[in-house]
Order: sequence, then C-alpha cells, then structure tokens
Amino acid sequence: MTIRVADVRVERRASDRRDRENDSVTDLSPAPVVDEPRRERRRWWVRSVAISVTAGALAVACGGDEPETRADIGRRTAIAANCASCHGTDGQGGVGPGWVGLFGSEVELEDGSTVLADEAYLVRAILEPDAEIRPGWDVRMPTNALTEAEALDIVAFIETLTDAP
Repeated sequence: MTIRVADVRVERRASDRRDRENDSVTDLSPAPVVDEPRRERRRWWVRSVAISVTAGALAVACGGDEPETRADIGRRTAIAANCASCHGTDGQGGVGPGWVGLFGSEVELEDGSTVLADEAYLVRAILEPDAEIRPGWDVRMPTNALTEAEALDIVAFIETLTDAP
C-alpha cells in the first residue's frame, strides 16, 4: 500500500473540518496553556530594544543632550596636544604649573614682575612659551604647533578650573 503525502494532507484537512463542525459553543475544554512570563519577557525585550534604538537615533540626530562648549573642546585639545602630561588632565599640575584657580590670578614672572593671568597672557604663554617665564619650574614649556583658536579653547578650559568645590 502506497500513501502519498498529498493524500495525507487531504485526509488531515478533512479531519480538521469535521472537528470544527463538531465543536459546540458549550465546549468547556481548557484553553491551551501559554507561557505568560515568557511572553511578557519577550514583549519587554522587544520594547526595550525599540526604545534603545529610537533613543540612540535621536541622540545622534540631535547631537546629544548638551552642545559641546568651548571649554570641552579646550580640555580635549589640551589632552591631545600633551599639555595634560605636565599640567594634569584636570589642570591640577605636575611637572608644570597647575591651571586650577589660575585664570584671573596674579602670576609672578622670572624677572620679578607680576601679570594678571587673563586671556591675553594665557594665549601668549601657550603660543610663545619663552615670552614670559614663571620661576620655580625645572622643565621649560616646549614650543607647540597650536593655533590661536586652539589656544583660546584651552584658555576657555582653564577659565572653568576654579578652586571652589
């Protein structure tokens, strides 16, 4: 006896139709058991992924929460130009003088004079390290290839470094 697959399918379909016709409204057989916790975990996971993707896309499209400030750019520039290796990543100092509390303070120079550490002095000190030297430091600041705009960015970063907590 040979049974073809098509015959089995036809027989199954006919059987399914008979079962549906015999079902009555009063059938109180229990509904199939569905794993609700699993379904909820899956829904939660799908929603989480969707929210994450949407938030990421919005962050990229909007550029993040806050626009980058000139001081942020200056901090990155100071790190990239290796200023932080002597002055510290947060301006706390080290081999070179610290930047914390520097902006707006009086700075003593090697010739005994003092100068206000304002934007003009700090830009000059960055771009022309030998122009006005501070005493007490064994290591001289090296010359660099920073532009005036980059120096102004670093000065904006130095300005944010205050002694106040």
